[in-house]
Amino acid sequence: MNRVSPLTISRTPASDATGAAGPRPTWGTLIERAREHEPGAFVARVVLAATDASPIHILFSDERPTPVDGAALRSVYLDQFTGARLAESPRGRSTVGDTVMAWVAPLHVGNFGGVGVRLVWFVTGLAPTVLGVSGLVLWWLRVVAPRWSRFRTP
Repeated sequence: MNRVSPLTISRTPASDATGAAGPRPTWGTLIERAREHEPGAFVARVVLAATDASPIHILFSDERPTPVDGAALRSVYLDQFTGARLAESPRGRSTVGDTVMAWVAPLHVGNFGGVGVRLVWFVTGLAPTVLGVSGLVLWWLRVVAPRWSRFRTP
């Protein structure tokens, strides 16, 4: 996809390990600091820092339960050592490639429509299994069963 239409790349802000002089903030403190930037929203996810340069990533949603696609989630990045909010890099304009990639997951699982679309996706997802089993049964009845009956008759 990137060859056809370039994808927008956004860089995650980094924590600064030089600010690690004192004790690290607790989880409760970090979540409360993030809530100051998203008042009234629900905490949808908390992504832990994987390295010393990684920030704490807290995602918020206006809906409860959290939407499956995650498109409506808003991010707050906090420095894992100080708890200060980290500025995100500005996002560029979305390209056609970004739009296509954003549709890959909803098309795969069928959650872009209502109950009717989900039902169609469910039935379509079962079709390979039903066709495989019915093909196996027909093969057994037409090929294996006649040969089997020849061996069983005295």
